[in-house]
Amino acid sequence: MECLFHGDMQLSDKALNAYIHCIRGEEHLLHREGGKVFLENTFISSLLKRDGDPKVFLPMNIEDFHWYLAVLNAKKSELKGLERQIKLAAKHKELYQGKWSNLDVASWPVIEKITTQMQTDGVSCGLWMINYMEYWTGSSLSDNVTQDDITMFRFKLPAILWDSRLNTKKGHQNLDHNMDEDGESSSDVQIIDTPLTSTNTQELMFVLCTYIMGIDNDKYLKKHWIQSTKPYPISLSLQKLKDILDVNKPMDTDCFNMVVRMIACNDVLFLLEDKFHYMDLQFCSITKFGRDPRLRAKPDINMLAKLLECWPDMEYDVSDCKQILLPFSFMGHFTLYVLNMDTRSIYIMDSMPIPSWFKGDHPSMHYIHNIHYIANNMNAAMELANPTWKDDIYMWRRLVPTWVPRILNWDLSGFLVINFMHDWNGIRLPCICTNGNDLRTKFLVELLKYKDNESKDNIPEEIQEIIRHIR
Repeated sequence: MECLFHGDMQLSDKALNAYIHCIRGEEHLLHREGGKVFLENTFISSLLKRDGDPKVFLPMNIEDFHWYLAVLNAKKSELKGLERQIKLAAKHKELYQGKWSNLDVASWPVIEKITTQMQTDGVSCGLWMINYMEYWTGSSLSDNVTQDDITMFRFKLPAILWDSRLNTKKGHQNLDHNMDEDGESSSDVQIIDTPLTSTNTQELMFVLCTYIMGIDNDKYLKKHWIQSTKPYPISLSLQKLKDILDVNKPMDTDCFNMVVRMIACNDVLFLLEDKFHYMDLQFCSITKFGRDPRLRAKPDINMLAKLLECWPDMEYDVSDCKQILLPFSFMGHFTLYVLNMDTRSIYIMDSMPIPSWFKGDHPSMHYIHNIHYIANNMNAAMELANPTWKDDIYMWRRLVPTWVPRILNWDLSGFLVINFMHDWNGIRLPCICTNGNDLRTKFLVELLKYKDNESKDNIPEEIQEIIRHIR
């Protein structure tokens, strides 16, 4: 099952066979246009020793590199290939002659039914193949499947296999749909009742994601699952939580600010000798960075100074903090600026590589406009929050560390910056995961585990039980 939990891995034949075994158990999928079909698994050494089915669906593999589906139609003496490179040997015996009138399979015509490229990555061919097997009617696909659908299907597949009535390892839990207050099912995915039999963190996380991705009730998606009113109100709807798992969407501002709040109010940090002050995206919001300067009003310095106050239930003064962690966002691209008060240094942590067209003498010059903007506003705010402040941040040394992980996915920058803030020890970052699915899933789980969540009662008990078991 491990291959199902990593978005950059191809599916193993065991995982493919498990799903094929599940769809074999659905009677309606064994009857397609032209009659009954047989859904072969990947072990096809005796693939043509079947005498009762005029059609055979064959999973094919090219040198452990690529999966595709071939459909043999004995009634029409026709071999339908859903991809190129189909070559079959013609040594077939013991086939029922009434339905297999022509045993010379090598002479059957090859008809390509799908000629346009549908797969856009390098690892999901197995998922495409089993979807073809499920949705091929005999002449066309019964459903319009996209790469996004396939990516989400990877999330669902572990839960489908685990939840299958054919799964003998599951036990005998009673399954039921989660119902909302109007008696409507909020999801087409079933969740096991407590107590849970699994304690595998990855398995539980994927069951959780499967449940959330399966919810399509508009009214239910508007419910607030997470809420906090200190130091200012933030509410996260189920739709926003669902969007976290959407690989085509960047970090949401409210979700980001909520997690910063969770980091900043962590009791463990209060015990540390070197205090850090964590800021959220309120700085960008108040200063209105990115707007035309001619249309941008002068920021309220009192509001900026308020951002330098200690977080609720945390007792410290910004003048006592060794470092200030300031996240910056523009058009969905997130960067972290760490202001080190002791060394008068600015660490610039950007997960996106500096573009090749940049010709500056020092990498920090790529960020000079942002630094100038941050320095002007932070200097004014610091003078108000700390009367002893007499420095100019713009004149500080600027560092662009080479050990910051780099990726090319703009939409993941917010998830990485949150990890930078959480894992920063004042000197450098540890090794940080850059896998998109893992980053998004971990972020969602951390939000749902928020101990001071004021809307916890809106989260179904089944989900709360799963969260309690995730370590």
